[in-house]
Amino acid sequence: MEKNDIDLLFETSKHQIDIALALYRIAFKNFDDIKTIDGHPVVSRETNEYLFESFINFDKKNHPEAMPGGLWMNKGFGTSEKPLKFGEIDTSTCTVTV
Repeated sequence: MEKNDIDLLFETSKHQIDIALALYRIAFKNFDDIKTIDGHPVVSRETNEYLFESFINFDKKNHPEAMPGGLWMNKGFGTSEKPLKFGEIDTSTCTVTV
């Protein structure tokens, strides 16, 4: 996932949940078959900061009544302790039930 892929999600989505779900669908190719996910996928610090900042800006513009970035803060990806490339998503931190 590149910055322009992330930017496109924010430019073309109407609601923050649509963006979060799209990111989870990128992380989990079989997302629609999943019943539960225990844990959160992780990304690099740089990726997570970019996503969080993007959610904050999106919310300020589109959801001024909401806490900017609140959905991502509560339901988004975590930051990996391992080195990851920008846009790389590690789902090994999750237990998935299908």
